[in-house]
Amino acid sequence: MLAVTACERQVEIIDGDDPSSVITSVPQLDGLPISNPGVPPSNTLVAPEVSSSPDTPTDPPAPISTPTTIVSDDSQVSIGLARPFMLDDTAGIGDIVPVLQNIDGSLIPLMCCDDSGGYFAAVPLNLEQQWSGNILWRTSDIDPIVVLESQIEVLAENSGTLNITPAFYNRDTDTDGDGVTNIAELVLGTDPLDDTDASTDFLSATVLIPRVEMNQVPIIDGNAGNYATGTTRFIGEWENAVQVDVTGNRLSIGNLMFTAPDVERGSENHHWAAMHDGTWLYLLVIIDDNGLHYFDTQDPRKPWRDDSIELFIDGNNSQSSMYDQVDDLSAHIVLLDTAEGGVNSSSNASPKVFRSVNSAPLPASIVFTTGPGKGPTVPATANSIAARQDVYEIAMRISDLNIVPGSTFGFEVQFDDDDDAGDRDAKWGWQHPTGNSADNDFTWRDPSFMGRVVLLP
Repeated sequence: MLAVTACERQVEIIDGDDPSSVITSVPQLDGLPISNPGVPPSNTLVAPEVSSSPDTPTDPPAPISTPTTIVSDDSQVSIGLARPFMLDDTAGIGDIVPVLQNIDGSLIPLMCCDDSGGYFAAVPLNLEQQWSGNILWRTSDIDPIVVLESQIEVLAENSGTLNITPAFYNRDTDTDGDGVTNIAELVLGTDPLDDTDASTDFLSATVLIPRVEMNQVPIIDGNAGNYATGTTRFIGEWENAVQVDVTGNRLSIGNLMFTAPDVERGSENHHWAAMHDGTWLYLLVIIDDNGLHYFDTQDPRKPWRDDSIELFIDGNNSQSSMYDQVDDLSAHIVLLDTAEGGVNSSSNASPKVFRSVNSAPLPASIVFTTGPGKGPTVPATANSIAARQDVYEIAMRISDLNIVPGSTFGFEVQFDDDDDAGDRDAKWGWQHPTGNSADNDFTWRDPSFMGRVVLLP
């Protein structure tokens, strides 16, 4: 965010999220009105914003009608620049630093840094008593890549506070012209200077599944480890897995699709995580079920009546409304091996994994092990007791799923809950819409209800 206040002979850089806090001051050689992109150049000042969310576009602020004039030395002005923190925690971006770019393309370096990470520089005025150019935030590599930019105009006369918020930075710079932005390519792991190595379809993905080294892959044994203290983030062998979507939301299997009549659902904690090593896709599903487990139906035609997960994959992301019998997969994995209990595993004599009626044939390479009560301990709440959660650990060969790293594929995971034997009592989904009817169950017959994820190269 750029926030500059002209105040007699100095410029104060204001924290845009707290206008009462002054971060630093730089020498004032001239007035510093800096106009927001998309706002016509004007001597009219712009009111400061109190706060702004990096993910929420904001309208240009309203003008202030009575600017104050400050005398210029007719040669240059100093400007200050605060760091746009919204990309600091984005994987793949790395450290970014700013430069100013003149209209002729030449660069003006900014000096760094005050205690709060602010930058400042002096820019020359032209005969019209203004300077026009760009702010470029670039990677700190030998060959820097522009990730954010904004046009600005600095006038010799004016006062007040003007902001460049994250919403006004242009994030769409595409240096190699391949249709994929520089930011997206850095996150994807492709080269923003190579127009042959990125695919545009991953842009629709809501989850980016990271690639890990062979020595970082989990053991498929039904033991998921635990959460970091005070969090619901995995530590141990699953700590390198993706656990949130691109907006930072946890990968919760939290949409209640339907429940049995007169059954109240308490606070439940179902979620998933994933990683890959280029050959295998590893999936972890954690279910908060308080130990109420049943495998009484034992009918391969109706595995959904017992405690189980349903796994859906559309390998080429065809997004059809009907299963194509090629790479649209729908599988059930039940929790228990027998009515008396026991771990269900692909290494058992009779593994309990079932192909849905509409699914293409399931690949023989699916490896899985369940862990009834072997997951992280969920704390007690007003609606549940403290208990070990259930685990489903799964590995699938990527090539058998027709998935190409860097290309989006369809994905969904759902949970069938049987709390008292007989029919299931509830069903939950990750992307499936919520509802309150047993008819609210579409993904098993319509692949377009799956979410969109991508394996990072």
